[in-house]
Amino acid sequence: MRERPSGGWGAYNAAEAARRRRKLEDEIEAEEEREALAERLEQALIEDGSLTRADAELLRLAGIAAQYAVDDLPNRVRRALAYAERARTELAIAQAQREMARLRDEEDLAVLMLLALD
Repeated sequence: MRERPSGGWGAYNAAEAARRRRKLEDEIEAEEEREALAERLEQALIEDGSLTRADAELLRLAGIAAQYAVDDLPNRVRRALAYAERARTELAIAQAQREMARLRDEEDLAVLMLLALD
């Protein structure tokens, strides 16, 4: 009687890649829920008069930047954040937001490339 192969590493690797993909999707969904909750809270504070729109945007940027160690941020992002904090203008804040969005897009692309390699 001859033994049949059980699928070996191919099946294991596919299951592992599917598990990582599900975990990443769950993390993205949780992050989207947190962002929606923060948006509702921010809107309520602005309507209440406790917070101005510019201060809310600066707080949002500070929160995003806090996710990174200062040394991990590219120079262009650090400069844009510092300028937004100093200038406190809509243009400076918008520039900092664009730089942070660009950084996140680059990170997302890197993650997708890693997932594609699996």
